[in-house]
Amino acid sequence: MMLFQKSLLLLPRNYFLLVIIVHTLKPKYFYGLKTVWLDGIKVKISDPTRTLVDMLMFPEFCGGLRFIIEVLENYFKSNTRNIDQFIEYLQRAKNGAALN
Repeated sequence: MMLFQKSLLLLPRNYFLLVIIVHTLKPKYFYGLKTVWLDGIKVKISDPTRTLVDMLMFPEFCGGLRFIIEVLENYFKSNTRNIDQFIEYLQRAKNGAALN
C-alpha cells in the first residue's frame, strides 16, 4: 500500500548539501489537518493526534520507537489528548503496525 509519493531534492546551502524529502499524500489521507498561513503561504499542518498517528506509521522519520513511546506518554498525560480521535485516526490510517 502506497500512502504517498516520495521525492528527493538536493539543494546547495553554504558549503554542504541540504537534503529535503517531500511526501505527497493521497487525498484520502487529508484528515486531521488545518490550514494556516506562514509568511503569506497557505500550508496544511497536522493536529497533535494526527502527528502522533503519523509517527506510529513512519517511526523512521521521527527518531524511532523510543522517542515515540516518550511522545505517547506525554500525549496521554496532556490536556490536548483525544482518545476517540486517536482511535478514529488509527482506523483511518489502515496501518497494521500502528494498530497492533
